Amino acid sequence: MSHKFRGEKKSNHLRTAFLPNTTPVPNWFFDFILAEQMPHELRSVFLFLIRKTIGWNNASEEQTLNHIERGACVSRNVAVRAVQVFCDCWGLWKRIPGRGRHMSVFEVSEHAAWTKERVWERRNWVQTIYQSDMPTLEQLRARPCTAEVLAEGERLWKLSLREIAEVDKEESPF
Repeated sequence: MSHKFRGEKKSNHLRTAFLPNTTPVPNWFFDFILAEQMPHELRSVFLFLIRKTIGWNNASEEQTLNHIERGACVSRNVAVRAVQVFCDCWGLWKRIPGRGRHMSVFEVSEHAAWTKERVWERRNWVQTIYQSDMPTLEQLRARPCTAEVLAEGERLWKLSLREIAEVDKEESPF
């Protein structure tokens, strides 16, 4: 049975009825990100960017590193690292760099990039290359998370899955 508040249309969702002016956060964030050991600084940047884009119903938003630093209460190095992880490695946003002192544009990636399966897949590729799904700034400076690096991570990840399957097959008594 649906609950209808006085003066509200039936089409309102429970979330908007109880929590108006809120930002939706994907369930995989709670299931996988909060349940694991993501540094709180990176979580802060993720939540800041999701609020500024999806939370304000914007497909893209102009931001500077200074905005991210202040909005997420993080250092410049953390802001740089988080942007690289979430944009370049995980592919959740596309960052279009500004020129000089101009703001960068953070554009929400297509819906497919935000599915639990796609996020998990990309994180596995990144893990394969950097031995961490959240590489350090030093790792990212030494080897930026480019399309080529991700393709190599995908290739190695699939290879490791085949090797695991072969070992399981060899050890199986059936």
